[in-house]
Amino acid sequence: MDTEEVACNATGAGVGKQKIALPIISVKVRGQVQTKFVETYALLDSGSTQSFCSEELTRSLNLESTRKIHNIVLNTLGHQKRVFSKSVNLEVTNADETLIYDMTDILTRPKLNIGTDKIVTQEELDNWQHLKDIKLPDVEIDQVHILIGQDMPELLKPREIREGKTGMPYAVRTALGWTINGPIGERSRENVSSYFVNTSNEPQDQIKNLCQLDGHDEDFSAMSVNDKKVMTIWENSLHFDEEEKHYSMDIPFQEQPLNLPDNQSVANFHLQCLKRRLQKDKWLKEKYVESMVELRDKGYAEEVKEACRDDGHVWYLANHPVLHARKPDKSKLEHNMESSRDQ
Repeated sequence: MDTEEVACNATGAGVGKQKIALPIISVKVRGQVQTKFVETYALLDSGSTQSFCSEELTRSLNLESTRKIHNIVLNTLGHQKRVFSKSVNLEVTNADETLIYDMTDILTRPKLNIGTDKIVTQEELDNWQHLKDIKLPDVEIDQVHILIGQDMPELLKPREIREGKTGMPYAVRTALGWTINGPIGERSRENVSSYFVNTSNEPQDQIKNLCQLDGHDEDFSAMSVNDKKVMTIWENSLHFDEEEKHYSMDIPFQEQPLNLPDNQSVANFHLQCLKRRLQKDKWLKEKYVESMVELRDKGYAEEVKEACRDDGHVWYLANHPVLHARKPDKSKLEHNMESSRDQ
């Protein structure tokens, strides 16, 4: 399947002296199976093909995400970052709650990073003769928690436009109410933001994207025989854990069926060396134990209940604490990834 490309939120306040208003509006939102609305701000972003909401909003609404896991590439100026996102289903309405609109598969982000300094106050609006009769809702909200993109065209569609002379701000009435756009007055602070997003809704597409990144943007169709074998293993073994809420897939070992050599004696040797080292340094032992407990508590490591196995499916990997010159009060665990049966 082709990766769905999404361009999102190319917004900027500029670097001049004027305050530039963005189409940010007060809305009421709730989950699709809920009855109570909460107030928040939403940015109506005609440059985005995807709608987003903050994770803080989903927590305040006590929403559960859908099963879909979205693979997103965040592009800022000169930077690229790949993240995974969940999605939720919302209902949004205007301040009067006259019309309610469904918003399905809204991607979640920890923060939207849209400053409230782009929001127009009633006092600022009253300074403009052609806009002073527009009344903005008086709400106490300190963040923008929703970004509405072109996947919700009914919410972006202009119903009425109020404009003045060249260079003046203008107002657009939408299904959710009036938005103010353009230079509105003196700037309180400078803040410029811009990012774009590519998403893939299918796990198979996510696998292909990772391979494309490793291949430095080479044509994915030119796969080797081994590449095709790996793709087959991943696609056939891909599984979603309902309890843990994550995907898992088999490691593509070159030899099948798997038959790893017995390296327990080598692992025991490294373990005894580590034991002697920790016995000589109580502080290091304390930090090492803290690191292991943290791994266990976070679910990254667990106790092995079946200590003895000889089915060729076990590989013992030793670790040891490493100190950093810039962080002398901390230690991190490093695994001996190059360990073999003979060392």
